[in-house]
Amino acid sequence: MIHFQLPFLYETGTKILTSSKQLISTHIFDHIHEWRRHHCLLKAYIIDQLLAEWFVKSLLLAITKDVSKGGVVMKEQIISCAQYLDLIYS
Repeated sequence: MIHFQLPFLYETGTKILTSSKQLISTHIFDHIHEWRRHHCLLKAYIIDQLLAEWFVKSLLLAITKDVSKGGVVMKEQIISCAQYLDLIYS
């Protein structure tokens, strides 16, 4: 038996990342995975500092406040900090 997957249309603009929000019921690791997946869908180059800012804004308020206190501006460092803080909160 052969399975076919219908093509899905994805937005290629930046709105997909700027509108991304973590839900209370979404674990941080799942949110990071989904956010990175959306980032891969973008066709344009975005500077790392802007990606870091968009990621921070996508987090829950409590995590956003604590991540912002760190003064880190690189995307992967902020993601690591968010993962670490989530382990502390759990």
